Amino acid sequence: AGADVYVLTDIIGAGCPNSVLEALSCGTPVLTYDQGVMSEILSDDSGILVKGNGNPWKGQNPGNFDLLAEGAMKIFSEKERFRKGAMELARERYNFEQTIESYLEVLYS
Repeated sequence: AGADVYVLTDIIGAGCPNSVLEALSCGTPVLTYDQGVMSEILSDDSGILVKGNGNPWKGQNPGNFDLLAEGAMKIFSEKERFRKGAMELARERYNFEQTIESYLEVLYS
């Protein structure tokens, strides 16, 4: 919760990384590559997605460190907006009750 930003550098991407949800729950904005489901997990006010240059499926590093740095600077300059957005997103979409309801729906529908 004391971090200004959580940077996820996973280049292949897990389905829904718990570390991202945990960061959001702490009000910590997320900076990561625009891969996998990250665009579905984050909102514009909860973090920043950066396009990678290389294809990790071909063993290439996504790079784009300049864009990662720009994203971090934007989050630092609008810290309160992003912290509030991260916390609101976690409360609205990823709270305990909502998660349980989603699991039950999948299991019993």
